Amino acid sequence: MPAKLTNKYIRANAFELIREGLSQPASKSSKATYLEKYVDKLMKEALAHPESDIGKLLAKEIIVPDLMEKLDEETDKLMSRDRDFLEYRILKQCFEAQRNVLLDNKIRRKVLMTSRRAGKTNLIARYMVSLCAQPNTPCLYIHTKFSNAIDQCYKLVLDISKEVEMKTIRASSSEGIIEFANGSKIDFRGNSNKAEADKMRGGKYRGIFIDEAAFQCNMKYLVDDVCSPMLMDYVDSVLVLASTPPRIPGTLFEAAVHGKEYKLYSWDMTMNPYIQNAEDEIKRIADSKGISIDDAFIKREYRGLEFFDTEAQVFKGYQTYDKIPDDFKPDHVYIGNDYGWAAYNAIIGVAVDMKKHEGYVFFEEKFNHADVTAIVESNKRAIEAGKKLLLRSGTVGNIDIYGDTSDMSILYEMYQKHGLPAHQCYKYDKDEAIAKLAEDLRKWLKVPENGVCADEFEKTLYKRDEATDAILPEIDDDQFHPDAAMALLYASRQWTFDEGNI
Repeated sequence: MPAKLTNKYIRANAFELIREGLSQPASKSSKATYLEKYVDKLMKEALAHPESDIGKLLAKEIIVPDLMEKLDEETDKLMSRDRDFLEYRILKQCFEAQRNVLLDNKIRRKVLMTSRRAGKTNLIARYMVSLCAQPNTPCLYIHTKFSNAIDQCYKLVLDISKEVEMKTIRASSSEGIIEFANGSKIDFRGNSNKAEADKMRGGKYRGIFIDEAAFQCNMKYLVDDVCSPMLMDYVDSVLVLASTPPRIPGTLFEAAVHGKEYKLYSWDMTMNPYIQNAEDEIKRIADSKGISIDDAFIKREYRGLEFFDTEAQVFKGYQTYDKIPDDFKPDHVYIGNDYGWAAYNAIIGVAVDMKKHEGYVFFEEKFNHADVTAIVESNKRAIEAGKKLLLRSGTVGNIDIYGDTSDMSILYEMYQKHGLPAHQCYKYDKDEAIAKLAEDLRKWLKVPENGVCADEFEKTLYKRDEATDAILPEIDDDQFHPDAAMALLYASRQWTFDEGNI
């Protein structure tokens, strides 16, 4: 072996022996190593005699102009390593479909469309904890109701935080908040109505997660007017919409799935390794409900595929028109009003030929944030449009308004102050009235093609029994609350009476 190489070999071995020796305990009774004791002795000497050689040496190394910057730099490196390790621990517990969402950290708008039991909410909880590993990160979790937000995700977040040893300093299920030692936090909120959505305004969040996004009320308002402004303070903010596929068409969630603004991630329960024998479980569920595994319900709920619930449509088989025939000569005009201060107002005008049993919805207006004046003006427009149709038969006076009795003051003002033919609608036997209106729509009453009523008819569903999936005789307001259809219903009660069917 050449002399130079021999010297390097000897030196390397010597250093290794010295390193091992210095790292050994100084004595049998002490845990401190020789090196730790040596450094401790040097520090004490430097503190006691700062003018000594060792004191000057340490001062030279420590007292430098950018000391604080260097300390901050080292602290940032340590925090970054801690954050990376925490994120790794979170990822380690995720399966492939979940990891794909978490690792796609450059995407700011994400939509998750999954089946039931696919691990969607578990992923959201892990995603929020992962974001909160960065100090001073606020996140917001939104469900359809506050109680659902707590039941579905609150404990899950606490369990995951404990699992990855991310310390919490405050947790309150009644207030819907979890705060972490690093200044991050997660708020839990419900979106049961517009008033609840408005309570969220003014916050600042790095991440907002909307669960059951296909079933949220006023979703466009929630996303565009409430959530989007709250994400503006963070350049790396993320908005995640998550849900099983919608039961009805025309939702914002459906638009997100098919649009370019959001990136779609989709999987079903068969890809969740924590669900054993998933295919057998799907078959068992189908058998328990007395349906095939190819049924639209199974495909939507347990395959995560888009199949609308057309069987549960309330106004299934309704008819539409493009233009009212010139030979149509109505003898009555019925105008229905539905009022909703927190939701929408709807004014619907129907012209009917009672002798021929023929009718057309000729006027549709739906609007929110309206005062009484706007409602009165809408009714006046409906009356003028109705008069033009009644001129065909010479019965101009047969026009009446039938309003929702939830706010009698509007009807009173229309009648007393504006001289309009406003009356209270008949609101009893609602289930039978809805069934009768649906029958009229199939037989002789037509609505404008692609109009307000047609849009609502596509979205208005009956409830289903959660255990059996059987259709129940009650409108599913949690899925979609109809306004124009209710205004039409109030008008229909009067012509049903005029027919002698009430």
